[in-house]
Amino acid sequence: MFILNTFYPNIGGVENATFEICKRLKKRGHNVYVLTTTKTNFYPNNKKLTYSEKIDGIQIVRVQYVLRIIDIPLRALYLAKKFQIDYVFITDFWGFIAIFLKKMFRIPF
Repeated sequence: MFILNTFYPNIGGVENATFEICKRLKKRGHNVYVLTTTKTNFYPNNKKLTYSEKIDGIQIVRVQYVLRIIDIPLRALYLAKKFQIDYVFITDFWGFIAIFLKKMFRIPF
């Protein structure tokens, strides 16, 4: 599971690198989940971002940007309970979530 403030279609170093890692993991047969926010400065074809979608087989779950302080930890907990998460990758200030999930669900990485 990848947790970050913004993700594709946002364009940036973190977004592009994470998207590429996700695509490669999916290609190797892994289930990949991205937990992110609805914040973006790029709306392709003026389309608003959805709260849940699959792009290239990657499951993306978005929460409202203004509620991220509450929603990201809760959604991370929900996803960790629902799916067997082996790896949590966080690019922003959400590191405490990874520590919590690692201890609670004995996630190896």
